[in-house]
Amino acid sequence: MAQTRQEAASSLDHMLLANVLSILEHQVRTGALSFSAAYDIYLAIAKDLRVVLSTKELESTRHQLEAAETRIPDS
Repeated sequence: MAQTRQEAASSLDHMLLANVLSILEHQVRTGALSFSAAYDIYLAIAKDLRVVLSTKELESTRHQLEAAETRIPDS
């Protein structure tokens, strides 16, 4: 039972991080945040949630935020 609860919490944490990433991408795209600041915020939230991210996940996140910085802002 405790294992199932822990797995559910972990899943929710990953969903929360996905939503945070989406928000940060938008903030970078609109110029409200720099890529560097957004990435630092993402890492701080992941650390606070005690989510362990793989190197592949970190590289993917970094790439997404860097790409957002070069996109044309939404109207």
